[in-house]
Amino acid sequence: MQMRRGWAVAALTFACGGGRGDAVVDAMPPTLSYSLFVQAQQPARTDPPIVFIDGAQRDSLLADFPDTASAAASSHDIELRVGSAVVATMTLDVGQDMLDCFGVGSAMPVVSFREDLCDFETGDLRYASNECETVGGVSVGDGFCIPRCQSDQQCGSGARCSSIVTLQDPLYSHVGCAPIGSAAIGSGCTFTAGSDGMYDDCVAGAVCVDGTCLEQCAAGSGCGSGSCTAVDGEPVQLCR
Repeated sequence: MQMRRGWAVAALTFACGGGRGDAVVDAMPPTLSYSLFVQAQQPARTDPPIVFIDGAQRDSLLADFPDTASAAASSHDIELRVGSAVVATMTLDVGQDMLDCFGVGSAMPVVSFREDLCDFETGDLRYASNECETVGGVSVGDGFCIPRCQSDQQCGSGARCSSIVTLQDPLYSHVGCAPIGSAAIGSGCTFTAGSDGMYDDCVAGAVCVDGTCLEQCAAGSGCGSGSCTAVDGEPVQLCR
C-alpha cells in the first residue's frame, strides 16, 4: 500500500513596527503570528493526524505582545494527534530561535521573525526554515525538513537510523536512531518501548513491517522504483 507523503508549513512572524532601514521603531504593537498550512501529495491518507497548537485544534495562531522581550519569552507547543494519541510533538522556544536566527550579540531592532515546520502525515514534525528581519537586513536559515538522522553513522556505535513507531494501529512513525537488533532479514520481529517511541529488534539495514524484518531499499533508490515500495505510515525515507 502506498503511503501518503505530506508536509505542512508553520509560519511564525514577529513584527515590531518600523520599516527596513528605519532607525526608529514606531509605536505599533508587535505581532507574533503563527500559522500552519497542510499540503499533501495524492493519494490522500484516509486517517491523517490532526494538528494542535498550544492544546487547541487549529492550523493558525495569532498573538500580540507589548514588546520584544515578551515575545522572546514565549513558546508554542505543536502536536500531531490521532484520536487521543499524540504521534509527534515539537516545542518552539521563540527567544532561543530568534537568537539562533539573528546571531548572538545582534542589537538591531527586530522587524519580523518567521519559522517554518514540516508536518508529515506519517506522523512526523521537522524544522524547515526561519527568516528574521532587522532594520539592518534579513537573515534566512534553512533546515530543509531534515529528519533526525539520515545514516547509521549519525547514530553512533551500536545504533542505526531506522523507523521509530509512535502508534501501531494505524501505523504512525518517524525517522530516528535505534539500537541495532539481532533479528535477521526475513525473521520475525518485535518492538521495544523507548523514550521517543517503539523500535524494532531488526539488524541494521532492515525494519519490522507486519511482524517480519524487511530489507530497506538502498539510499537514493526512491520509493516506487524497482522493488522499493512505500509503506503507509512509514517515513518517506525508509522504503521497503
